[in-house]
Amino acid sequence: MLKLVSNANSEFFRHRPWRCGCQGAVVDPQRQIFAWFCPQGVAKIKETQSQMDPALEQLLREMPELTCGKGLWQNKFHEFDVYEHTLKYVEFLKEMTSDPDMIVAGYFHDIGKPVVKKQKMSDGMPEEKSPGVPYHEFHDHERVGEEMVRRMDPKIFIDYSLNQERVAKLVGSHFLPLWHIKKMREAKDFNGFIEKYRELGRALDSAGLPQADIMTMFLADTLAKGSDCPDVEELKLAREAIINNVPELLKALYSLQAKMYGGKE
Repeated sequence: MLKLVSNANSEFFRHRPWRCGCQGAVVDPQRQIFAWFCPQGVAKIKETQSQMDPALEQLLREMPELTCGKGLWQNKFHEFDVYEHTLKYVEFLKEMTSDPDMIVAGYFHDIGKPVVKKQKMSDGMPEEKSPGVPYHEFHDHERVGEEMVRRMDPKIFIDYSLNQERVAKLVGSHFLPLWHIKKMREAKDFNGFIEKYRELGRALDSAGLPQADIMTMFLADTLAKGSDCPDVEELKLAREAIINNVPELLKALYSLQAKMYGGKE
C-alpha cells in the first residue's frame, strides 16, 4: 500500500530543470474489446484501483508535466488530447495490473510530448484537428520522458515505495513495440514475418524489463487512443501473440496484417 507523506507536493516539484510548452486547455467502446482479451482484469478493476493512494493519483494528475498536455492534439488516430489520453491510459492499465510502478509510469508515459512537440505538416500545410487547432508529432518523446523521470527528485519515489529506475524504463520502452510491429507488417512472407517477430523479442529483452510489462504498457497506449484508432484489433492481437508465443496467434496476426495492409504471400 502506498502511503502519503506530508509536503509531498513541494518535494515532487523541487527539481524540475525542464520546461513544458503549455497550451490552454468521452463511452469507452474499447472496454468491450479489452474484456475479450483480459476478462480477469475487468473483474478486478475495483480491487486494483483500491491499491493506489487517491492522494498520490491526485498529485500526479496535477503535475505540470501532465497538465501541459491539455489542448495538445496528436493526430487523427487519437480521439483525445495528450492529457485526456493519459487519464484513459491509466484507466485501461489499472484493468490489467495493480503494479504501482506501472501505474505511475502510465501517468508519466507521455510527459516528453509537450517538450518535443512539433507541428505536424503535410505537403507544406499544417495538419489540423479543426481550424487553428494543430496536430503535432513527438519525435523521441519516450526517451525524453524516460530521462525526465530519472531527473525527478528521488525522495518522492522513496516515500511512495516506487522504483524510480523501473518507472523510467517503463516510460522509455512503452512505444518500442510499435516500431517492430510496423516492420512485421512490411514482411513479404511468413518467414520474414517471423524474423521481424524475433527482432521484436530481442528488442524487448534488451529493455531490461519483462516482455509482458512492456506489452501491457503498449496495449494500454493502444486502447487509450480511443475509437479513432484503426489498428486496435491488430495491436491487441500482437500483444497476445508476443506474450504467449503461440503459433496459432502468430499465424492469425500474419493473416490479419495481410488483410489490412496487403503485400504478403
